[in-house]
Amino acid sequence: TVRSEYRRIALRAFEGVSSLNYLAGSATSPAELFGIIYAPTGPRGDEYLELFDELVEEGFLESYTVRRFPEIVRHSLRPEYVNWSGGGGYVFDWDSLTPRPPEPGVYDPSHKPLADRLDLLLLKELEFDAAKSFPEISAQLYSRHGVKVSDRLLLYHYEKHLVPRRMFSKYRVLFSQAEKLGVYLVAQTAPGAYEEYLDWVRRVPYLNKELLDPSGQHFSEYYLPSSEFQGFLGYVNSRLAPLAIRMKMLVSLPNSRSVFTLPFELFDEERGEWVHDAHADASKVLAKAHELMNLA
Repeated sequence: TVRSEYRRIALRAFEGVSSLNYLAGSATSPAELFGIIYAPTGPRGDEYLELFDELVEEGFLESYTVRRFPEIVRHSLRPEYVNWSGGGGYVFDWDSLTPRPPEPGVYDPSHKPLADRLDLLLLKELEFDAAKSFPEISAQLYSRHGVKVSDRLLLYHYEKHLVPRRMFSKYRVLFSQAEKLGVYLVAQTAPGAYEEYLDWVRRVPYLNKELLDPSGQHFSEYYLPSSEFQGFLGYVNSRLAPLAIRMKMLVSLPNSRSVFTLPFELFDEERGEWVHDAHADASKVLAKAHELMNLA
């Protein structure tokens, strides 16, 4: 929850958190931001999350809540519900959704893959647009980062590093999310109801991503046309809510959210791991907030 004097510029200022994967403003509560960050596990993670304590102490945030999920699952579109002859989009009956078929097998990402900065820069560009050619990626690396590298060397890193070292899990086909509502459910499932809850969640064609915790805590992310929101609410109330002890729904509007790619700048090649600095991130947020406030 952002303090009132910073609410107008909070979304842009908070992009200073370098480990961000996703950030959005709440459509139902203007004082709230919510997002996903990639943080270390164990004591290093606890230390990194102190950046939020610093933002509270410095008066940028009123309060914050952190929930941890050890597993992430990303989903592709459901082709059986796509209206291929009518210009795309989904056509289905909320009461007749079937279980989601298992997706084709993918690489099992390595726990700690070997990587260098060029590998991570290449991954970053593929996250922006996986349909680009290697010459196009070479041009983008120079324009964005000042890195001169040939397309042949990029192909070598892709074939000899990214693929055999399992540095990505799969490619997904998705509908554009640009004009969609973002809807997010955070739930604590009832004892013994976790698997049934997952089954009903995964039937929804608009499902994009899940964060999982064996304790029964669950996060799911959907992007749907505004015309489908009432149908989605009915589905949540009839199928999901009865299986949950607690549930919170968050909604983001188009143009009120940002997705961020791999923070390659945080990777220490010598140590082979990501380096997180809570104070540096908090300082970047505060500096950007003060800059934006002075420009207003």
